[in-house]
Amino acid sequence: VQAFPLWFFHAMEFIYFAMFLQIGATLIFLALYDGRRQALQFVGTILFSYYIALLMFYLWPAQGPYYLCPAHFSRFPASLRTYNIQKTLIAHALALWRHEPISRISTDYFIAFPSMHIVQPIIVLWFLRRWRKMVIALAAYDLLLVAAILMLEEHYAIDILVGVPLAMLTIAITARPFAARTPISATP
Repeated sequence: VQAFPLWFFHAMEFIYFAMFLQIGATLIFLALYDGRRQALQFVGTILFSYYIALLMFYLWPAQGPYYLCPAHFSRFPASLRTYNIQKTLIAHALALWRHEPISRISTDYFIAFPSMHIVQPIIVLWFLRRWRKMVIALAAYDLLLVAAILMLEEHYAIDILVGVPLAMLTIAITARPFAARTPISATP
C-alpha cells in the first residue's frame, strides 16, 4: 500500500466502481440493438448469478481480505470510499455476530466468495460477443478490474477464480437463445 501514491488508489477505485456502468451500458445497448427480450435475458442472467452467489454466501459467508488483515485500516488510505465501505461492512458483520439490531439492511453483507465483480463482466462479454472491438476493449478493462479488486483488498484471488466458472454456469443455464427453447404444448 505504501509503494503506490494516493492517486493510484483513487484510479483503482474508479475502475472498481465503474464496473457497474458496464452493466448498465450493456443493458441499454442490448435493448437498443437486440430488443427487449435479449435485454431481459441479460438481466435474468445477472440476477440468476446473484441468486447462486447468495446461496454460496449463505453456505459459506466470507468477507474480503480486509476483514482478516489486522493492519489494513492503519495502512490503507482513509480518504478512499472503499475504506469507509469496508469499515461499515465489518461493523455490521460484528453487530450481526453479537445479535445486535441494525437500523437498516444495505451493506450488511458482502458476497466475497465468489467475486460478483468478475461474474458480471464475464456475462457482459458473453452478451456482447458479436461486437468484437467492444469486447476487446471491455476485456482489457476487466484485466484492470482484476488488479483493482486485489489492490483494494476487496477479494482474494480464489474469489475471482471461482467467479469464472460461476459465470459460465449461469450463462449455460440462462442465456440460451429464445429460439432454441421449445414451448410446452398443451396438446399431445
